[in-house]
Amino acid sequence: MKPTYHVDGSWYHGSTQAAIRSIHGNRIETSLGGGELGLGFYIGNYGHVASAWARHKDKHDAAVVELRLNAFASTDLTKLDLSWLLAKERYLQIGRERTTRTHLFHHDVVAAPIVGRAMPGSPLQLKWEGDASKSFLNSSAVVKILTRL
Repeated sequence: MKPTYHVDGSWYHGSTQAAIRSIHGNRIETSLGGGELGLGFYIGNYGHVASAWARHKDKHDAAVVELRLNAFASTDLTKLDLSWLLAKERYLQIGRERTTRTHLFHHDVVAAPIVGRAMPGSPLQLKWEGDASKSFLNSSAVVKILTRL
């Protein structure tokens, strides 16, 4: 059975304080980052996971931003939902191809469990790609709340 993940609600992104201030200032970029599912801007549903990632990047300059997403269903954005197994297969493929900074699914948002080091039941992540996603994330439909670690 194919999963359906809900987008509206609270999500978190961890990084350096400068990057988080930029995100808070509605300057999210979907073309800069990369991760286990390729190029895009990533957020997850657990604040402690975002906090750990931020500390991994720079333990002395870590910060987290909470993004409260509203009205996703009323947008024309496309969403791809991946099961844990399919996400794991794509993660392995992207790793083999060394495309963590370039791979695109050609959907506005990809919803999947985090698969890098975990098992089924992992926290969820949303990977945003493209200009339409960038516009939505920088709009008033997304409230951004700063958290200092």
